Amino acid sequence: MPKTKGKFNAALRCAARRPVATATVIECVVYGIALPLACRQTIDGELFMTATSLVLVWTCAHATVTDLVSRKILNRTTYGAAIAILGLATVARFYPEFATRVANVGLLPSILGGAVCGGIFLVPYLAGSGGAGDVKLSCCLGLALGLENGLIALCASFFASFVYGLTRFIVGKIEKSRNAEPAEKVLVPMAPCFFFGALFVLSGLGSAFQYSDLPW
Repeated sequence: MPKTKGKFNAALRCAARRPVATATVIECVVYGIALPLACRQTIDGELFMTATSLVLVWTCAHATVTDLVSRKILNRTTYGAAIAILGLATVARFYPEFATRVANVGLLPSILGGAVCGGIFLVPYLAGSGGAGDVKLSCCLGLALGLENGLIALCASFFASFVYGLTRFIVGKIEKSRNAEPAEKVLVPMAPCFFFGALFVLSGLGSAFQYSDLPW
C-alpha cells in the first residue's frame, strides 16, 4: 500500500510539473466521454460542443490538477478562462450566426451567471472559510453556463464535495480507531467538484432540474 501511494504521489508531482500538457490530456479524455452525451446540442445531426464548453472543460481540468497537487487554483487559469468566455459571449452577441457554435448563453446572461455564482462563494471567502480560487472558478462556471445552469452545476458540485468530505471523514474515523491517532481535518478540494458540476450540466443531465426555458 505505501508503495502504491508513493507512485500515485509521484505521478501527481509529475503532472504538476507539466500542468498544461496534463490538463490537455484530461480535456481530450473528457471530451471523448462527453461528446456522445451531448446529443441535445446538434446542428444538422452533427454532435458538437461549443467553444465556451471546451474552454470550461479545459479550465476545470487544469484547475483540478493544480488543486489536487498544490491546493491552488492559479490566477492565470481562471482569469484567462473568464476573458476567453466573455470574448466568446461577445462574439455570439454581435455575430448571431455563430452564436450556437461559440457560446452557451448570451453576453448579459453570462455576466449575470458569473456574478451570482461567484458571489455565492465570495461570502465564505470573506468569512475566512473559503479560497479565492474557488470564487474565481465558480465565477467561470457561471460565465460559461449562465445563471440557471450555473446554479445547477454548483448544486452538483456541492453534492460531490459532500460525498468526498463524508467519505474522507468516515475513512479518517476508521484509521483513528485503528491507530489511536487524532483524525486529520478534512479539506475538500473544490476544483474536482466544480469539474463534476460542469460535466453534469454539459452532458445534459442537468436539464432534468431546469424549471423552464429561462433566457438566462
